[in-house]
Amino acid sequence: MDNIRLPLVSIMIPTYNQAKYIENTIDSALSQDYSNLEIIISDDCSPDETQRICEKYLKKNCQIKYFRNKTNLGRVKNYHTTLFNRAKGEYVLNLDGDDLLTDKSFVSNGIKRILAIKNPDRPLLYIACKSAKKNNKIKKILHKINEENKLIKGEDFIYGLFTKYKFSHLTTIYNRSEALKHNFYSLNVISSDSESLLKLACHSNVMISKDIVGQWCEVDNNESLTVNFNKRLDNLKWISSIDAYLKDKIPWKKRFVWKIKALYFNGRWVYSSLLRKENFSTTNLKYLLKNKYFVYLLILTPFFVIKNK
Repeated sequence: MDNIRLPLVSIMIPTYNQAKYIENTIDSALSQDYSNLEIIISDDCSPDETQRICEKYLKKNCQIKYFRNKTNLGRVKNYHTTLFNRAKGEYVLNLDGDDLLTDKSFVSNGIKRILAIKNPDRPLLYIACKSAKKNNKIKKILHKINEENKLIKGEDFIYGLFTKYKFSHLTTIYNRSEALKHNFYSLNVISSDSESLLKLACHSNVMISKDIVGQWCEVDNNESLTVNFNKRLDNLKWISSIDAYLKDKIPWKKRFVWKIKALYFNGRWVYSSLLRKENFSTTNLKYLLKNKYFVYLLILTPFFVIKNK
């Protein structure tokens, strides 16, 4: 692709206390063969060696910009600040400080496919696949499609999410101006990324790719691995937010199917936390009973039990 016509792409790397992993993450971003690239590191006031490691890279590579927050903003606000105030690209992808890009042509292939859609009448999301590394074992997480690449309506992506299509923050390229319109990363819950990207998907077409381009790594401080019951229960707010947002925007049957699947997969996560010895208490049971989705979760309980057998 001709560099003169290439849109700038921002790889955001928000990080906190990830000195053990950040070098590999930065190196994987630098390995991309796309030429018009900026790498934005947002250090959320890490007390470890993150700053020293990142500043070492500044001396070697002009693509990298390093920002250190004066105080700890928290994961979601750090995402928001990076996207709104620091990234300048027309397109963006987010790479947490312990994630890896494993395909050096991910960005170039993604942008090539985005630009190949002539005069799109809607914004375009590009969503590829990832692998997950847990206990030194790697599992591929793939879209269930026959084609290598498939263009679908955003509402069909939402409808097929969790079963046919897989969500992956680190393997999604999105348009920054469209993300700003939809106030990305404003809901402070674990699944803020899902909530943000589904709002955009509702108004977009989605290019699905079977390419495995990144690796999510299970490490100590992954927010998505928290066993905190209140955080997991509070995370259901993202389902409420999207359910309300989708009303009158996509057919009600597709919205209902999406909601039931979202409650099933997220509900299992809530139950598994509640059943931990340190979380099983009268207080937490009361919180669950007061949750607006308790009746749905109660109905789905037999399916959680069957799944765990």
